[in-house]
Amino acid sequence: MSIVNKEIRSSSDLITTHAQTRQGFLNFALHKNQLSTPYIDQAKVLMQDLKAITKPEEVVNLVNSRSPIIAAAGISDKAKNYLDKNDLDDAIQQLIKKHLKPAGSLFREELVYRFLLNRGDALGGKMRNLVGHIAQGLLVQRLSSALTNRGIKHLFFSNKARRWENSCGYSNFEDVKAVSWAFQNQSYILGFNMNIPKIGKNIDINLFKGTKEEFPKDLPKQPNKAIMFGELKGGIDPAGADEHWKTGNSALERDRKAFNYNIKTSFVGAAIVEDMANEIYQQLQNGTLSNAANLYKDNQLTEYVQWIIEGC
Repeated sequence: MSIVNKEIRSSSDLITTHAQTRQGFLNFALHKNQLSTPYIDQAKVLMQDLKAITKPEEVVNLVNSRSPIIAAAGISDKAKNYLDKNDLDDAIQQLIKKHLKPAGSLFREELVYRFLLNRGDALGGKMRNLVGHIAQGLLVQRLSSALTNRGIKHLFFSNKARRWENSCGYSNFEDVKAVSWAFQNQSYILGFNMNIPKIGKNIDINLFKGTKEEFPKDLPKQPNKAIMFGELKGGIDPAGADEHWKTGNSALERDRKAFNYNIKTSFVGAAIVEDMANEIYQQLQNGTLSNAANLYKDNQLTEYVQWIIEGC
């Protein structure tokens, strides 16, 4: 059986190189810097407010900076919802007693550092969620470029706005929940992170025959319109690659069984190591997997989205 993606001629073609791993880590670093910018700016405002006081006990008087002071006390935004004013006041007093007073004249710096430390934990959680969004954004952008080059008009369903929007001039690819287009008189919808009732789980990549009017409510309930389900693993750390493939491969087999093996499946990964590449290539050869691509190999990703555009 010939492999659909002509850019994959051997298992080694799938392996993420050192340069591609580096590119992925740099990509995440840029996103992390963007996410951290508001916290840095809040810290600057906090430090300016702290200049109005001369001793740690006066921190309680800084009403304009109460929120970052509470954060510096170790209270997350989620935890704050379960605490009343007395609880929060007590947390601030403990911060003053145990950390600000012992810091002496450097109590301002101590408070700002603790605020940033708390926000750093929150940023870590956002980054874990962002990994999938970055991968999805790269895939959507490549699909959009291929559609545009073919002269095929397409629409994006905004996850935030919850409506279809024109793709012309659109740049927030990570926000895209679905893409709609038509090829050879057939309408297609590619949706992301959709719950498919027949399977009972969320699936990363979902290709359907259908119109934009059927999304998002109707299509998942119409298994006869499903064409392809895929797993998208955006983590770039080689140390976690095998585990990503293990979970993704299990999910794909679950999807195939649910559809009595009458569904196409695919895998797109950022970090693909040797053993994993061998297994993927074997599945491509025997037809278990319909298609695959390395997210950071441009030619493979382009071939993959062209396959999607034509309805697989």
